[in-house]
Amino acid sequence: MILEGHQGEAWLNETDRKNLQLENNEQLSLTEVMNDQRMIGLDALRGIAAFAVLGFHVDAKFGGFEAFARGYLAVDLFFMLSGFVLDMAYAGHMEFRRFIVARIKRVWPTMAVGAMLGFIVFAVQGVVLPLNLVATLLFLPLFTPIDVAFVLNRCAWSIFFELVANGAHALVFRRLSTIILVALTVACFAVVAALSAKTSLEVVGARSNSFFYGFARVGFSYLGGILLSRFSSDLRIPAVQGGLFIFPAVVIALALCSAPSVFDAAVVASINPLVIVILARSKDWSNAALSALGQISFPLYAVHYPILQGCIALGWNAYQAMAASLVFAACVAYFSARLAQRSDHRVPLEST
Repeated sequence: MILEGHQGEAWLNETDRKNLQLENNEQLSLTEVMNDQRMIGLDALRGIAAFAVLGFHVDAKFGGFEAFARGYLAVDLFFMLSGFVLDMAYAGHMEFRRFIVARIKRVWPTMAVGAMLGFIVFAVQGVVLPLNLVATLLFLPLFTPIDVAFVLNRCAWSIFFELVANGAHALVFRRLSTIILVALTVACFAVVAALSAKTSLEVVGARSNSFFYGFARVGFSYLGGILLSRFSSDLRIPAVQGGLFIFPAVVIALALCSAPSVFDAAVVASINPLVIVILARSKDWSNAALSALGQISFPLYAVHYPILQGCIALGWNAYQAMAASLVFAACVAYFSARLAQRSDHRVPLEST
């Protein structure tokens, strides 16, 4: 993603000037860095988070991937990234209708592919769910006896909550004072912490019986992302050259965390903002593989669950299912990029 401003052709000169300052150990704020360079570090972080969610679901479906037992916490990272990046990109200038339409245009085609895949997987097994298909395509939860809000593609629950948060951001959050935002964030965290003390955050928002608690879950992380954006001008952290050494810590934090689920809220409140700040502050990202991680992240998140279900129906093993998910997601990412090139409207990166 590129945060477009009014620097025009002076962009490179300004970046060169600030990189020279960094070489002289001068510290820049996050706002200064993010106003003039691509946040490839955060793109790559989204990719790692998507892989963590994939690993979590592979373990749930096939077993053998216990290292990803806390991969569901990557969803909370997506929420925080969304609040942080969108607030930073729009800098408070959001026209509600245009903003929401742009967001839906950005996420709907890929999520529609996931919904259709889920519909096909159920249909070939003799279960036709047209009402669920319509609801999923409209991002509307449909509560069912099997305790899942979005049967055809279970990952759609987080997209629903993120779009709600996006709308609230454009209508309300951007107008609130920082003190009020802090109060709301603390209130949401209190709910999330209480839930975490009783059950794993894995089910919060994703299941029918805990669906409405999802508003507190997304509220804490999304508002936390907005606060990170607002405080970014005061965060002066030494630049991380490339930041590659951070990646093992990120993977451990998102996927290999073995702490009991009672600490879910603590992990979300401490590790997620720290990782975002560090990777947003990193410079000199030039590895094409890191950019590819960002490009595949949302397609992988959107389509992997129905693909895993289809692979189970075909009798495939976990590694075949993972490979199928990655290949299909890469194809979706490719065609999405081609379609985006034909569009005149550009939108900030998606968080999920």
